Amino acid sequence: MRRVSLRELLEAPVGRCVAGAHFLYFYPSDALCGFSLWGRPDVDDMSRLVEALRVELGRERHVSLVDAGGVEAVDASAFDVLRRYVDESHDALGRVVAKLAVVLPRGGLARAAVAGFFDVARAPYPVRTFDATEGALAWLGAPATAEVAAAIAREREAALGRPPVVLELRAWLEAHIGDVTVGAAARGVGLSTRSLQRRLREASTSFQAELRAAQVAVARERLAGSEAPITRIAIELGMTPAHFSAAFKDATGLPPSEWRERHRRG
Repeated sequence: MRRVSLRELLEAPVGRCVAGAHFLYFYPSDALCGFSLWGRPDVDDMSRLVEALRVELGRERHVSLVDAGGVEAVDASAFDVLRRYVDESHDALGRVVAKLAVVLPRGGLARAAVAGFFDVARAPYPVRTFDATEGALAWLGAPATAEVAAAIAREREAALGRPPVVLELRAWLEAHIGDVTVGAAARGVGLSTRSLQRRLREASTSFQAELRAAQVAVARERLAGSEAPITRIAIELGMTPAHFSAAFKDATGLPPSEWRERHRRG
């Protein structure tokens, strides 16, 4: 899956995901979509999640996964945003969702609250709860269960603890890597240059730091998944070969050629 902005997800969701501070919405295939929650999702998290959820209403019939295994506490007001979405979209959800699997928090009040949520929300499809993502995906009949579970876990780990503006910027940069400017990136995430820079400062990062992280992330994917020469990868990233090698080694501890040998796919 590829992390994108909410706008890009709504335009073409399959094979993509979008992340917030405490959620990840994913659409790995036409047959499966869903979301993960962790920490203490608030009203803002749930409002942004609901914006993403609406994309499934116009899609083909599919199964859905809700992975709430990382939820530490339930904010009643936040979950009420999700309940209202289910109520308002009840008939449409009944047409497009075949069944729903829910991965419960590990214990305590959060587990009981999530387990009872779908009783209150009157889900218009069969719902079953699980303790692990793999079991939930198997019950849903999702293809490539292990690969999908790994992809969800990887994207969730990448999103943990990062403000939404950082996640959206990183996704935009990875999709538009090369000769990018802070102005173009700001427009890509719907902000002015000054607003983007201010928000990044508030998140204790910078445009250059996020650009470097995006360049390394894209480089990892291309090194592991292709035979493209390292020089070409560097140029496609908007870097000189020497600069790329130094930056990549600084981020990963290995030069690009050695990293490729250890992580090559296929």
